[in-house]
Order: sequence, then C-alpha cells, then structure tokens
Amino acid sequence: MHVETYSGGKDKKITYVRLVRSFREGKKVRKEIVQVFGRLDELQKSTNDPDILEHLKAKYAEQSSARKAQKQSELATKLQGVLCAADTPANTEGCFTLSYAWWPLRKIWNSLTLQTWINYLQKTGCKARYSLNSILSYMVFCKIIDPASVISQFDRRDSFIGNPIGEHATLNGCYQTLQWLNDHQDELFKTVNRKLDQDVGKDRASLVFYDVTNTYFESSLTDDRWTITKGFMTL
Repeated sequence: MHVETYSGGKDKKITYVRLVRSFREGKKVRKEIVQVFGRLDELQKSTNDPDILEHLKAKYAEQSSARKAQKQSELATKLQGVLCAADTPANTEGCFTLSYAWWPLRKIWNSLTLQTWINYLQKTGCKARYSLNSILSYMVFCKIIDPASVISQFDRRDSFIGNPIGEHATLNGCYQTLQWLNDHQDELFKTVNRKLDQDVGKDRASLVFYDVTNTYFESSLTDDRWTITKGFMTL
C-alpha cells in the first residue's frame, strides 16, 4: 500500500490524499482505494504539520516493507519444510501415483492450433461421442512419453492425471481415430506448417530428423512362439 495525491473539486484545483493498494489482475495492475484522508490543506491544518503528506508516505511505506519481510519469512519457512520433507524418504507403499508428463506436451499441441482444427473437422464431418482431439493427442503424447501399442496405451489411460484421453473413449474409438487421422493427414500437416511459418518463418530448418516408427499391434503370440508356430506351419 502507498499514499498518493489526486486532484478534485471545481476545476480540479483541490489536492486530496488517499491510501491505495495495487494488485495484479491477469496481466493488468489495478488499484484499490483503502482509505481517503481528505483534502491536503485541511490535513495540514488539523495536524498542524505542513509535512503531513511526506510523513504519511513514510509511515505506510514502512508498513509495506514490514509486510513484505513477513511474507518472505513465511515463504522461507515453508520452503525449508518442503526441503526437509524431500530429504525424508516417502512411504509410497499402497499409494496410487498419477503421471502429469502429458501437461507440457499439451501446451505444444495447442500452440500448433491442432485442437481447434481437429474439433472443427469433427464438428463438420464426424458424429463420434468421444473427442477425436483428446484421443489423438493422448496417443501422440504416449508415443513421446513411453511408446507402446494402441491397446497398451488405452489400458494405462487411468495412470495419467486429468483424464487426457477424454470422456466416452473406447479402444475401438482409438482404432477409428487412427483411420480418421489417415483420411485427414494432409489437412493436419498443412495446419501445422502454416502455424510454424507464422511463428518461426519458412526458412526454419534445412534438415529435419523425425521418428517414423509406426503404431504396432499386439498379438497373442510372442516372437518365439510365432517362430515355432511358423515352423510347424511350414512342415
């Protein structure tokens, strides 16, 4: 909080004094009036102090500094408690842990406007109950976090915090989403390239390496069992 003056009265010739508090609302800094002391000249007369304005400013500046110091002390105490807790091995036996690894990846996904475009395509040409964007982004995130088959990705959907695969998702819906992706891949590539052109320019790279690993499907037979079975079939 701090003390400030403002003009008022007829022709804005009268100086008033007030106490205000600044606070942040989103990206903007706003002010809240805490107390109005009145006219400066009347304050000087009633207190018999011609320097009352400077004294008020010093008083509340000191109080603000004291509050900041107290908050910093409380924060340091909490941080010390967290550090002490981190040094103590936690007993996680019987606890169910959830992964949040997909959260930073979602920010990249949305920054490429994929969510907006996929939702638009679904709205205009697909009547599925599940969210194509949620399933598709979830499978992409799993490819980055820990690659696995479609059925494996679906089975571990509950191990992530925030339900990234979305509501009404089914295993069959995951396979259908891959088919949908195949039908609309050109549109999605154009969307991503357009966004990258806007953000980093068309001369963003001269050589790009990327993973072309395809989604694999699980079989009831292991590689060893398949070799044996194939041998019997040959005989």
